[in-house]
Amino acid sequence: MEAHDRPFTRIITEGSKQFIVPVFQRDYRWEENQWNQLWSDIQRGGSRGANDEHFLGSIVSIELGRGTSVFNRWLVIDGQQRLATLTLLLVALRDHIRDTAWAGGEDSPTCAIIDNQFLKNPDEQGERHYKLLLRRADNAQLRALVDGKKLDAIESNSSERIRSAYNHFRRLLNQIEVDIDAVWQGIVNLKIVDVTLGEKDNPQLVFESLNSTGVGLSQSDLIRNYLLMRLDEEEQTRLYDEYWSQIEILLKRNDQDLNAFLQNYIALMKQDTKIAKDNQIYDEFKLCAPSLYQEETLEERLKDMKRFAEYYAKFRGYSDEPSRQLVDAMRYVRWRSSAPSLLIMRLYDYYNREILKEKEFVQALRFLESYLCRRAVIGLRNNSYREIFARIAHQLIEDSPYQSLLLALSTLGHNYGFPSDEWFRQELQSLNLYHKTPLCKNLLDRLENDGEREPSPTADYTIEHIMPQGLTKKWRNMLGDNWEQIHEDWLHRLGNLTLTGYNNEYSNSEFKKKKTIPGGFSWSAVRLNKYVREQDEWTLDQIKERGRILSNRALKIWQYPHPDEEFVEMSRVRELRIRESQKNTDDLDLSDDLKSLINALDSEIRVIDKGIIAPIERNSICYYNPEFFLEVLPANWRLRLLLNISIADLNDPQGMAQDSTWRDYVQNATNNHTYGVEVELKEEDQIGPVLPLIRQAYEQADN
Repeated sequence: MEAHDRPFTRIITEGSKQFIVPVFQRDYRWEENQWNQLWSDIQRGGSRGANDEHFLGSIVSIELGRGTSVFNRWLVIDGQQRLATLTLLLVALRDHIRDTAWAGGEDSPTCAIIDNQFLKNPDEQGERHYKLLLRRADNAQLRALVDGKKLDAIESNSSERIRSAYNHFRRLLNQIEVDIDAVWQGIVNLKIVDVTLGEKDNPQLVFESLNSTGVGLSQSDLIRNYLLMRLDEEEQTRLYDEYWSQIEILLKRNDQDLNAFLQNYIALMKQDTKIAKDNQIYDEFKLCAPSLYQEETLEERLKDMKRFAEYYAKFRGYSDEPSRQLVDAMRYVRWRSSAPSLLIMRLYDYYNREILKEKEFVQALRFLESYLCRRAVIGLRNNSYREIFARIAHQLIEDSPYQSLLLALSTLGHNYGFPSDEWFRQELQSLNLYHKTPLCKNLLDRLENDGEREPSPTADYTIEHIMPQGLTKKWRNMLGDNWEQIHEDWLHRLGNLTLTGYNNEYSNSEFKKKKTIPGGFSWSAVRLNKYVREQDEWTLDQIKERGRILSNRALKIWQYPHPDEEFVEMSRVRELRIRESQKNTDDLDLSDDLKSLINALDSEIRVIDKGIIAPIERNSICYYNPEFFLEVLPANWRLRLLLNISIADLNDPQGMAQDSTWRDYVQNATNNHTYGVEVELKEEDQIGPVLPLIRQAYEQADN
């Protein structure tokens, strides 16, 4: 790597050369603050004298192989923003001179000097004709401006930011007090650190160390550069066009969504429940993708990223999904939270690979909505949802993703458990729902339209209190002597809330009038109002009954997951076998003699049934068939055998067993197992007499 302080004008004008901004770089991003800062720097540089240079920053580039002896191409690794902005200023200066017919002295700039030395390579044709090539729409706009096209003749899909920068400099140059010679001198006085990389230099490391000024790169910018920077230009362009640009398009070129997608994708790659922090996405990506520079591996990774970006875009509603049911189900989940994104990406992948049926996918989404909805109604905390859903995503079993999702949801820990039907029902009927916006509107919307082929246009409706917020004398008389307490307790509950397009007309009117006015409850097409229009009065009894009806309907919409019992048992056995494979007796902190005794006992027990599972749990060994029947608990120089059989049911002619139900240490040593008897084992020659007792516990558990 070589670095030299050089005037900007010399860097640009040395022979026929071209600077190329590669596809892995971001689009032009500078805005008015940066434009004005550059303008101020140039004005200061031009006002201090011809020999007073001003340092602007650095440009890092690497040569793309020598084209000819007189033409060289340089790939810009860093500094593209200032290079593009200076070029736009020069275009604006040239056009200002042309349009105003300004003429200075013999050292003053001219249109020809700016064109032939700073903007174009006059002896080259085609793309080589231009000193600077940007990316996509940026390049189309810059090329049109360099060619002198009028703005109204430039394509509407060209870069708005490039156009804005050009217009900004034209306005500055048109100011009466601007001295064109001083502006030119300021440009001439600009000094830049010209950093050129050699073949052995790592452009990514150089880029990371130097990219600390100007508009900071987003995390997705850094990842794109990391993936594509080391490739040759042709391969960069191909992979960018086929994969990365498609990801950007899918996510609407929105840095926030790109970063959020990458956070989820990284967690999927790492099989991790921790989601990378917003400022650590790039670092986490590098840690989990260290060997991507083999071309085939890199393309496979980009292909995989594009596939999962499609899933993420569909969940976010950015990309079309043919299934109307899936669109609706994802929309309802999205109403609640974006936290399940990672889990939905995983489910979408199973669906895309035809492992998960569409009906199962829709129902899975409805269970996720139900989980979020129930917890929102009850008011349970949600600050770790992303980690919870990530953990569930990693627990899914490929050959049974739907059932494993139901099992995971139904067995979540206490703090993040799935609220029961009764808890949900109770909260729905007693909750001050009206003040939980927008939850209230969403709940009423779903209660109105779930499963309907002709949904009501609830977006145009507002929430209506049937018993109004302000009570007239007729309302007080209808409610009875306890009207004040009823109003305070039941005004904002589910049973008293509905949707209407006639909120202003209803106002605080008496119940009969609310029913009979044009658009009143008696004529309402809103399904939520069916029970209301059937009533002659609206008292506490009606509010309670309607709350009961709607809460029952809510339980059918937002259901509790019940995995198949057979699958639950299979999963339990699978988990036991996994735990069994993770540890052996060598992992126990025991003497060699005790380990030898344990191994001898284990060999004899497995003769009973080859399917017996024996994972090490804490500092003991538990035996299953697959029901629990024995725990082997090391205790100093002996083994305590805790059998899942009562002393009354045990045939023990030698009297080896003791009743263990009263032992304190049994409670401390168990894993929520049931124990009945205890047998001590000290020597290997005791194993033979003990085995019949173990077999009895095994057979009873099997029954």
